[in-house]
Amino acid sequence: MPSLRETVVTLCFRSSFGIVQFADNVLEIFQKSRQLKPWAKEAGGQLFCRFAEGKVLVEWATRPGQGDKRSRYFFWPNRPKEQKDINGQFEQGLHYIGDWHTHPEPIPKPSGEDIGKMQAIYRESIHSLKYMILVVVGREKIPEGLWVGFIFRKSTVKATPLIE
Repeated sequence: MPSLRETVVTLCFRSSFGIVQFADNVLEIFQKSRQLKPWAKEAGGQLFCRFAEGKVLVEWATRPGQGDKRSRYFFWPNRPKEQKDINGQFEQGLHYIGDWHTHPEPIPKPSGEDIGKMQAIYRESIHSLKYMILVVVGREKIPEGLWVGFIFRKSTVKATPLIE
């Protein structure tokens, strides 16, 4: 669950569709989940946010859990657990905005299957979102090792780090 402390935003990404900001605790999960060892399995989870002044603030990310299927090149989450997480985080004032997972490559790119899964979630979910967020975490340190994209019904727009 999100802590009661104030959220510290440490990295922002921008595209023509908006800005997504990641809290420090979310970036820490990404950093610690990188597949740095040859035997490391893919990791992943969900992203939860608050909306503020045209920005998405990702304040919480779930980690892999019991019932997830994982291998070096594959991550499939426990869907019933994910729905419980969505309901629980919503009660805390956070909205499900997308998914994240790792790839065992230095600079990650989503596969066609990754994008297709996220587009299907966007189409099949009940929501009023203009887009969802997909994050792929590679082996390089952040921000180089992150791919962040805005996912729509049939299109994807890559976001770039906003370095201040």
